[in-house]
Amino acid sequence: MKWLVAIVFVEAAVEIFMHSEFFTWLRRIGRPFDCPWCLSVWIGWLAFGLIIIDLWWLMLPFAVARGANIIHEVYSTLRG
Repeated sequence: MKWLVAIVFVEAAVEIFMHSEFFTWLRRIGRPFDCPWCLSVWIGWLAFGLIIIDLWWLMLPFAVARGANIIHEVYSTLRG
């Protein structure tokens, strides 16, 4: 369960970071902040650390929000 939460957290955090205007200034710095694949490695390390120190539950709000977004997209697509 922890690892599934971590996977969804990494995906959600990268999406937020790469598409949010709030982080535009940081993306302009360059690598790894302008590359989603590079960024996912660093956020993955963060997720790994949170699991190791048993603070994995801090990732839950991101994972729940992303899961809700995915369900919404699937529902919207199926509705036509």
